[in-house]
Order: sequence, then C-alpha cells, then structure tokens
Amino acid sequence: MLGYYDYTVILTYCNLFCGLLGSLSVIKGNQVIGFIFLVLAGCCDAFDGVVANTKKDRTLKEKLYGIQIDSLSDMISFCILPVVIVLSIEGYSQFNISVGLMLILAGMIRLAYFNVTETISRIQDNSYKRTFYLGLPVTSISILLPIYRILMLPWKINNHLSYFLILVAVAFVVPIKIPKINIQLKRVRSYGENKHST
Repeated sequence: MLGYYDYTVILTYCNLFCGLLGSLSVIKGNQVIGFIFLVLAGCCDAFDGVVANTKKDRTLKEKLYGIQIDSLSDMISFCILPVVIVLSIEGYSQFNISVGLMLILAGMIRLAYFNVTETISRIQDNSYKRTFYLGLPVTSISILLPIYRILMLPWKINNHLSYFLILVAVAFVVPIKIPKINIQLKRVRSYGENKHST
C-alpha cells in the first residue's frame, strides 16, 4: 500500500477528521460543535510533530511525507472549516464568500510555501529544526477565531467575523518572524534498555 503507516501519523489524520466532522456539523446547523472540532484539530496539530519526533529512526521520506499530510490536513481544518463556520453565522453574501475565498487562498499559499522551504531544509540538513515561522501559522486560527467569537458575542456588528478573517488572511502571508514554541516528549525506553542502563 502507498504511504507510511505507524503511530507518527495518527494525530495528523485525527486533525483531518476533526476538520471534516466540524464542517459537516456546521452544515447540519450545529456551529458550537464546529468550533469544538476546530479547537480539537488545533490540539492534534500542536502535538503531531511532537509525537512524530519520538520515533528517532524515521527516514527522510517519512519526514517529508509527514510534512505533506500535515499541510493537507491543515488546509481542511484551518482554512476550509473556519470559512464554513463564518459563512454559516454571517450568511452567504458575495462579500462574505469573497473573504472566505481570500482566507483559503492565503492559507494555501502559506502552506505550499512552508512545504517548499521545510522540504529544502530537511534535504540539506536531516536534523534541521525550525525555530520560528514567517507569518502567522494557519493553526493559530483554531484559538483566535473561537476567542474572538466569544468576545464579540455581546456586540451586534454586521460581518465582524468576515473582517476578522481578512486580518488573519493577511497575517498568513506577511513575512513577520514569529517564534515557534517547541514542545518535547521524552522518548519512552523499552524494558530492555532500562535493564541494561541500571
């Protein structure tokens, strides 16, 4: 079978499923569940690389495969799902649809650019680890959109979520350095390793 099948890809696939299930929930009229799946997708994406890095013998092909599926999943969860949520709340006007397309395009450009630069860096240095992002990571919308929605609930402002998406779309592609927060999990040693180390 094509692809790579081990525990390192599980959270990435869960991210994808959250994006799809969230979109379906919103289409069925349940926006709250859509927001919940958006946050869950963000949690999966925050830790998928951490989990993958616990497997020390990953080949370069496996690492590059992980980069590709991560960005493809992010496209669904952090570009399409937020647009579906906002359109369901503010309506399908030409303005809102145009803003949604703008966010999706900006997200796709950002993810494609990230894939190119990350792939080149991995090929040149197999031990390469990114320390900062250029522009706002698409994953951040899983936190920013729910918080903004909650803060704006008392206010009756038309299309405010669409205006928010415009700002986020611009932030996706503006080359401002944003430090990357590195989360690490200690590799669990096997019983044999523990035995020989005592």
